[in-house]
Amino acid sequence: MAQRRKSILSATSPFRWQAALCYLAFTITFLLSNTVPYAPFMAITLLPNHANAENVGKYSAFFTSCVIWGRSAGAGKWGRMADTRGRLQVLYINLIMSTMFTLAFGLSNNYFVALATRFFLGLFCDIGSITKVCVSELAGKDRELEAKSMNLVVLAWALSSLLSPAIGGVLADPVKQFPDAYILQQDPVVHEFLLQYKYFLPNLVGAILCLIGVPVVKFNLRETLTDQDEDAPTGEEEKTEEDPLIGPGLGESYVLSREAIQIAKAQDDEDALLRDAYVLTDDFEGVMTTAQSRHAIFVSNKSLMHEEEDNNQQESNNGDDDSTNAGRPPSTLGFLCNCNNLSHLIVYCLGLFLIQFNTEAFPLFCLSQTSGLGLDESTIGGIMMASGLIHSLLQPSIYHCVFARRGLKGSIKWAATAAIPMFFLVPFALLSKKVGPDHHLRWMELVYLGVIGGLAKIFTVTFFSSISVSMNRLVPRKQRATFNGLLTKIAGTCKGMAPIMAGFFTAFAFSSRFLPPWWWGRRWWGGVLLYSTMGWMSICLAFLSFLLLGRDEPH
Repeated sequence: MAQRRKSILSATSPFRWQAALCYLAFTITFLLSNTVPYAPFMAITLLPNHANAENVGKYSAFFTSCVIWGRSAGAGKWGRMADTRGRLQVLYINLIMSTMFTLAFGLSNNYFVALATRFFLGLFCDIGSITKVCVSELAGKDRELEAKSMNLVVLAWALSSLLSPAIGGVLADPVKQFPDAYILQQDPVVHEFLLQYKYFLPNLVGAILCLIGVPVVKFNLRETLTDQDEDAPTGEEEKTEEDPLIGPGLGESYVLSREAIQIAKAQDDEDALLRDAYVLTDDFEGVMTTAQSRHAIFVSNKSLMHEEEDNNQQESNNGDDDSTNAGRPPSTLGFLCNCNNLSHLIVYCLGLFLIQFNTEAFPLFCLSQTSGLGLDESTIGGIMMASGLIHSLLQPSIYHCVFARRGLKGSIKWAATAAIPMFFLVPFALLSKKVGPDHHLRWMELVYLGVIGGLAKIFTVTFFSSISVSMNRLVPRKQRATFNGLLTKIAGTCKGMAPIMAGFFTAFAFSSRFLPPWWWGRRWWGGVLLYSTMGWMSICLAFLSFLLLGRDEPH
């Protein structure tokens, strides 16, 4: 039955697994982002003697940081479990546990209990990294399908990041927002419950999304961990089949020959070789499928090919036999010791930090009466909706055009460079700042900020789509979940610090008295300082992208 179900899923169009992975991306983003609009109010409710409207940022930021630190703490273990027991089993466990802890957060009446539930929600919520692994494995050898699927998943993440705060804001504290609602008037039990647990409804929606995710995974995804083992020939076929270059015994471990490396380097077309050659596993076992692949035995990572060439050179100089280490899988530090992996990790972490920093700082900039725009929640929502509309209309065509012309590394560099002006342009909205007593912007400023926000999100999706695919190609199939788990652990540390640093830096920029008085003669310069700092951070990101990622790959 399992084999029949797997064959049926393999024969269907990619739409089913693409839709399932997009749903998972939407769900995980909702769990993380729905607290954005009501987190300050929840902190004030739980800490009435400490938090107020002026200093609540340093308290509410920990709601975001705790869930990120939880993801960082558990990512490595979930990745190793996915590489040993399967991707789907990890997804089932994470979805069920996320249901429990998101409900517990909505029922919290203590600030520290709320922080603990957010931490455990992150600890048992590693759906995102497993989803990225499934994209590359379900797409198989179709590189174009892999890139498009990853873009769809990141697009679902971006759309959820826009809709989740809106849904959370509408459902939070319903007794205050909808006092005349029929169910609140007719059922005193519901009224009393929602009055005591003001932020339960957004978390109830998150729990329902997680529960629906279980059958979505069950009927639309297949286990990809054993795909490579099933594609390999049986023992009898290995005994009867003989390769003219390697000879009999294809199932035995072997190392890359110097001749194969020289031929592969002479071709100077890694993508073409990858399409025709069998990608070796970590124990260097495989079967050559074409004539070209018999003369180009290599792994899908250039750094590994250069590493093997260095090993062969060392063998000729020192007489050491490296064949005993050929089948040894890399350790956790082995991933980081690889220069290519480390370069991608640095760029990825800095990009995450910058995006999370901006996500936390933008609402504070909009709410500030002195150094910002002085807007209310509805106007901020209008800006987000405008940016989301522009992002939805332009994202697919722009990404496909950039990827087709520049390839993966070129797309990463292009997106990092194109995002630089967006940060410097935001403070120009202060020049024509005219906010009425209702705290609403004029339509010109609204469109201006919406366009900037939409373009920034396009560059963000392009950046993370490309670098996610590129990092998945750095490691063999059986190590991808472990690598993504390690990636989540390391990246989560810096990403978890971003909201806290954004809150404290924003408070410093908007109200500090340590700088000369002439700087604060016009208080709105605090917004200029904030976004100028983020602009220079984006310049550093673009510089490191060009410096560390090397030349663009042929496409």
